[in-house]
Amino acid sequence: MTSYTSSSLFNCSSCGGLISRMNPASGNTFGVRHWTDGWWDAPWLPENPPLVKCRLCDELLWFEDLTEITEPTCSNTQGDESESGDSFNMLELPDYFRYSDSNPDIDPQRMRYVRMRAWRKGNDVRRDSDSVIPLSDTECANLEALISFLDEGDDYDRLIKAEIMRELGRFSEAAKLLTKPFDLSMGFAAVIIRKLVEVQDVTVAEIKQPSRTTSPLTKTWGLRWSLFVKWLKSRVCP
Repeated sequence: MTSYTSSSLFNCSSCGGLISRMNPASGNTFGVRHWTDGWWDAPWLPENPPLVKCRLCDELLWFEDLTEITEPTCSNTQGDESESGDSFNMLELPDYFRYSDSNPDIDPQRMRYVRMRAWRKGNDVRRDSDSVIPLSDTECANLEALISFLDEGDDYDRLIKAEIMRELGRFSEAAKLLTKPFDLSMGFAAVIIRKLVEVQDVTVAEIKQPSRTTSPLTKTWGLRWSLFVKWLKSRVCP
């Protein structure tokens, strides 16, 4: 269960509408599911996105650009709050594409975030699908652009780039990126992605916890899984 300490209030920089955001105090990763594109679904640990959409005017807003207020400065409200108490809309896939297309010169870290989230948002329809859903031309173009923000000298970026190459069907390039050993915390995910490259599978896949047996091999994989999960928890979504 997620608990919250308080809520923060902001005014939309475009229409002045009131935006509130709940500040989580605690949560847990019970039932979490991990995926090869770096996304993880945690039902009891709600996402706290840095980029949201105003419910009144549909403007896309970075919270760090807004000034927190102590009292509402206008009578406009964002309507009914969500179950978590937030009063803004989450971005949909077209929103990410619209933002990246209309803001080509934004800070590189922000563009990296937008393109990464667009990729993962687009993959949501594929996560539990029984059929292969090809990437759209727009999704492919987004991934090609995202590649330029990844540093192969960083193990995480190299792993993400290998996954992108796999999903684009560029298996030889993905395999080459996976040749060099990874930090132990990422080794578990790297093995899964490498196996998918070998069978030329282009679909995002769930990274599942190894079965619990007493064999030495499984104990080793169990350790790698524990390190992998601990590492994921320590990362801020890029």
